Amino acid sequence: MVPTFLVLCRGKSKTGRREIAKVLLLVNYKIQRLTMDGTVNVQVPANDAERSSELRRLSIQRCIQALMHACQCRNTNCSLASCQKMKRVVQHTKGCKRKTNGGCPICKQLIALCCYHAKHCQENRCPMPFCLKIKHKLRQQQLQHRLQQAQMLRRRMAMRNPRVARQRA
Repeated sequence: MVPTFLVLCRGKSKTGRREIAKVLLLVNYKIQRLTMDGTVNVQVPANDAERSSELRRLSIQRCIQALMHACQCRNTNCSLASCQKMKRVVQHTKGCKRKTNGGCPICKQLIALCCYHAKHCQENRCPMPFCLKIKHKLRQQQLQHRLQQAQMLRRRMAMRNPRVARQRA
């Protein structure tokens, strides 16, 4: 079985308190059945690798949708279970001390979801956590990459010109 994606959910600890836990989804019949319910129209790919990547993509998309809903939802008694879960994840991330050095897996996963979202987000005032900062960082990286590419092109052109001049002489 191939792991597809870590999903945040609630689980009961030994003390009986509800806590945020990670669940590793595996590609098996149960997961396929979950993703092909009436709410999601999925075309099942032919081979296992395609199926695995499609299930992973759908899982990420559902997590992003749940996170987006939770960020916009102002109802403290929202009927969606994923809303309360994601609100707790966001609240955890706001107060987590380990996220600064990359030690918290919950924060890492939330930031990964936010990065995936930010790459496609077109909103100027997006409610998703970290979205604006991530988009700014992505734009800076793109600009830096373009500058490096232009510099490399100038170097190549400078190296070619002397060769062309020598051949003509």
